[in-house]
Amino acid sequence: MSSAGKKLASSGSKDKIRSIVMIFGILLLLVLPGLMLALFHMSGAATVVVYGALPVVMAYFRGATKSIWGILLLMVVAGTMARWLDQIPLPSALLMVSVALIIGFSARRGSTSPILWVGSILGFLIIRPPEFGDMGWQVFDEINPTLATAVLLTIGGLWARLVIAALRHKIPNSKEKAPRSVYSMVPYALALAISTGLSTYFLLQYAPGSVGAWLILTIFVVLQSQPGSTFTKSRDRVLGTVGGGLIAFITILILQSLGQERSTWQLIFAFVFFGISLYYIVPGPYWKYVLFSTPGIVLLDSNVASDQTSIDIWRVAFTLIGAALALSIGEVVRWITHALLKARKVIPDQSR
Repeated sequence: MSSAGKKLASSGSKDKIRSIVMIFGILLLLVLPGLMLALFHMSGAATVVVYGALPVVMAYFRGATKSIWGILLLMVVAGTMARWLDQIPLPSALLMVSVALIIGFSARRGSTSPILWVGSILGFLIIRPPEFGDMGWQVFDEINPTLATAVLLTIGGLWARLVIAALRHKIPNSKEKAPRSVYSMVPYALALAISTGLSTYFLLQYAPGSVGAWLILTIFVVLQSQPGSTFTKSRDRVLGTVGGGLIAFITILILQSLGQERSTWQLIFAFVFFGISLYYIVPGPYWKYVLFSTPGIVLLDSNVASDQTSIDIWRVAFTLIGAALALSIGEVVRWITHALLKARKVIPDQSR
């Protein structure tokens, strides 16, 4: 390699390292309230704070800065209602259907729309809501869990917005895509609502408290508004999830051997993996983003679980089921709605 080539490669490596370090620093600031709660043995409360921050963070990284307040409001309202419904199958499923319809018609800028994170996080709050103060201090015992959820989600979202406002010139983000025709979103929104609503009902009816929220998360991230793209996204999702699940499995085993499972160290490792994944969120490829975000979510969600390794395996299984549901229901609904729209001489815009 020539001297100029070596300098160029060295400069590229330094820029990459600088970007990763910067992302880690910003991420630590964003999750600081959650880390503080975790240090005081309130991991359940810490998780809810992080849940509130994630949609706001993703909205900025995806370039949807004008939508941040609306996304945060939807997250707080939906998450609070999920806790108030207290895992009752039918009302909780109807809540998911309503939110999925809102998300489906709002995600007119494609599969990268940050509002999709609201649905994914809502699945976790419905299927297995975190227990506040479940590792020591029972600070939240005398507080209404619905009110606590609303407050913690709001704190997480507002803190994330404050950090972004202070560091917006240092945080990389992508440009928002041009919106698609509303007609192209009809089959997408309906498929999203039907698949996530049915999944929510059956999970709460037959597997409450499980890690079935990963099934719902998978549907939100792989179901696409563009014909044919759901298969590609499903393939990348499965590939990244299986690899990420293996990384999480090894990490959990190491933490268990050191006696550090379900501790602050586990949360720190979760944030490290999240930081690496954010490096790939703008340039891609998608499977690399999933490869690192999966262990981050696994370690975050597993921080209060007793049998972490078997739960990790179930997460991979639910991902496969979710991908299959997204493919099948998405194609059926798209075929039916396209036929109805064609009969009315309305041809959906399928442009990318």
